[in-house]
Amino acid sequence: MRVLIILLFLSYSFYAQNNKKEILFDVNNDTISKDYFLKKVKRQDIGYSIFESDSILNLKLVKSNKIDELFEHYKIGKVDKIDKIKLINELENMSKIKINSLDIIIINFFKDEKDRNLNQKPSIDFYTSNNYFNNYFKKSKNIKQFFITEQNYIYNSKNTFSDSNKIIENLFFDNGKKSYCDYIIIYPNGDYILKKGEYRREMIIKFIKNYQKNN
Repeated sequence: MRVLIILLFLSYSFYAQNNKKEILFDVNNDTISKDYFLKKVKRQDIGYSIFESDSILNLKLVKSNKIDELFEHYKIGKVDKIDKIKLINELENMSKIKINSLDIIIINFFKDEKDRNLNQKPSIDFYTSNNYFNNYFKKSKNIKQFFITEQNYIYNSKNTFSDSNKIIENLFFDNGKKSYCDYIIIYPNGDYILKKGEYRREMIIKFIKNYQKNN
């Protein structure tokens, strides 16, 4: 399994050398060499996360005790002011929740899973049913969390809203390999972190706490 990690890293490394600047960090956010990175990532308790922007790959070592959390891939970027205003207007119209300029916005976005033919509940059931995380965000000042479904995906919940105009999907979630549950965190200055595919909700809290600590 650790061989897979190294191969994955090398594939991203090759991509970065030809297209993007690559920066490596240890668990304390200090920059490190590629040799040091590869040495550390061989350990069973170390994984890594990739934060990809249009021009840079940031690869960060993280503590990990779960074999299925070898790496996580995030997209980072910035939404412009016009698109952010459009997004806020759409969220306010569908939810009747007021969003102000200091709010951190969390959008959990779900697509219909009927074509997967799985004998299990859809992902949206799992992510909307955890009261600990839902209550955490409800009680937190200047954090607004939304559960949004793609256009024409009807989910029977008063706390879930449909992206009926496809504004949210077109801004963030329509490119690349199809996934059924994604999220995006948008900070007050327009910076964002996007995670496609199944995700750990505790990472959302970690990202927000890191932002609040440094702002």
